[in-house]
Amino acid sequence: MEHVSGQLYRKQYQGYSAGEQLIGAAASLLQANDEFVNLLSSINGLNNKTILQIGSGASHSKIVMNRLLASLTASFPGLEYDVITNNSAEIIKSIEEGQLDCGIVSATVPESIDRQLIYQDKISLYAYHRHPLALNVVSF
Repeated sequence: MEHVSGQLYRKQYQGYSAGEQLIGAAASLLQANDEFVNLLSSINGLNNKTILQIGSGASHSKIVMNRLLASLTASFPGLEYDVITNNSAEIIKSIEEGQLDCGIVSATVPESIDRQLIYQDKISLYAYHRHPLALNVVSF
């Protein structure tokens, strides 16, 4: 007897009535196990389709989102997601209100939200070489 992917395969044995009884009991156990797993999954919501809601600013979507989504779908095949584009403040607000699961922002994040640095970018100020700003050092 072999159990492969929920299928029970029975080899033919002649003259083994005890073996036939065991095969019948094993089939019943496998069926009960399948019913138990299905019931447990439905109680835990595993049969419900869940779509990951991700917030992102427009510039983040262009710079980071494609690589992030590629990594997520490689790690979680079959993952479904929606990307909502908005400014960082609105994304943070949506996360706090439970409307988004996560988001990519470039703002100060409140302590109530877990955060992980996933990308660092150098931002520069450019000016025409004759502009007064071009003659000064600007930093903050």
